Amino acid sequence: MSELSFTPAQENDLPILVDVLSDATQHKLRHGDMVWGNEGWTEEEVQDAMTESLMYLVKQDREVIGTVSLQWDDEINWGPQPPIAGYMHRLAVKDGHHGQNIGKRIVDWAGEQTLSNGRSYLRLDCEASNTDLCTYYENLGFTQLGTRSVPKYEDYVAALFEKPLSSG
Repeated sequence: MSELSFTPAQENDLPILVDVLSDATQHKLRHGDMVWGNEGWTEEEVQDAMTESLMYLVKQDREVIGTVSLQWDDEINWGPQPPIAGYMHRLAVKDGHHGQNIGKRIVDWAGEQTLSNGRSYLRLDCEASNTDLCTYYENLGFTQLGTRSVPKYEDYVAALFEKPLSSG
């Protein structure tokens, strides 16, 4: 299994991030998940995401095969919280790379980054009605803490997940 590398995304990475996220949007649509809309991402949307979080390119053998974002707070989805968690968003793996444990490896890396920033929990949200995705995260050790309607995103009900992290 080839190693993954994680590189902070830069402005000149916008086209590849648009490609990866748009590819992931199509994958989600094929599985009945419309939370990212029914079209691809635009450079403006990705630029906004880069402004609100730390976006990373995920590479395998120098090929960009995914992306993930980390934030140190997430009041939109979680409300005000003490600084005990990292928040993972926009985990995306390109078609042709599913079923290779890459998502789990990205989650593990995000957990390591969260611990190295002095946080004890990794949190995420996903569409509550996407039961397959909810089960996927539960199988990775996350516990669903509840659901929350997110007014900023029309008709979005977030399933809120948390995973305790340990340095051992």
